[in-house]
Amino acid sequence: MSSIALPWTDIKSYLESIGPGRGRPQRPSVCIQCEHRHIWYDGWRLVFCVVLIDGTPVRFDDGLWLQRVACSLCWFSWTLYPPFLYPHRSFEPDLVEAAALAYLKDPA
Repeated sequence: MSSIALPWTDIKSYLESIGPGRGRPQRPSVCIQCEHRHIWYDGWRLVFCVVLIDGTPVRFDDGLWLQRVACSLCWFSWTLYPPFLYPHRSFEPDLVEAAALAYLKDPA
């Protein structure tokens, strides 16, 4: 079974190089709504999420900064997600139950 998540080194590299005062991800070349070619950076979004790294859940306790962008023509805006995040993803009940039981057995 293979994972679609990036290796931990790629995630660590993102955390060290992207964020307010550090750097920005590459700007998209076209708007995803109207395909206009002028995209502006439009602030940051701080998210708190959990990713699986080698089968182990890892939470970003300080949050993860994601860049927002907007089209200069239609003003449509969106968040740029790194390859290791899956927006709007939900977990199956058996996975949630297993995680809850593991936490109740040993909160550390």
